Amino acid sequence: MKTSIWFASALCAQLVGCAGWTVTATPVGAVTITSAPIADIELYPSTIYDGRTVYLYNDRWYYRQGDEWRYYPQEPRDLADQRERFRREPPPYVEVPGPPVPNIELYPSAIYAGRPAYLYGDRWYYRDGQRWRYYRREPPPLMQHRQQGHGPPAPPPPNDHHPRR
Repeated sequence: MKTSIWFASALCAQLVGCAGWTVTATPVGAVTITSAPIADIELYPSTIYDGRTVYLYNDRWYYRQGDEWRYYPQEPRDLADQRERFRREPPPYVEVPGPPVPNIELYPSAIYAGRPAYLYGDRWYYRDGQRWRYYRREPPPLMQHRQQGHGPPAPPPPNDHHPRR
């Protein structure tokens, strides 16, 4: 058995040497997933690593490669150093006890991150389960929607009843 392993190793070494093959090792692998882990991942802390933008979400570093999303199963050392800086940053949203006004559904809205977001004042509010939140920084797609003339409407009428005819 030892002889066959040694022979196979020697043969491989000769083939590699004769053919001039080069073997390179990637220090950190990546796992491919079907989609971004969260629809608004671009709002989470990010940095440039290995020539691409990587996002820190739920204790993992994610990045886009073509149409796919990937994450590092083992955190690269350079990103581990960045993690401490990002831990001090607040999340990309602010939780609030409820919508800012009754009937917020009457205000301009857009679908963002797979859910309706409502523009009230200069903030975009959305429901996440039973909680209400607004984005700390306006996401670029919502900013573009607002700039296309979808600004705040006149306030809704004070009551919901309609006059009878």
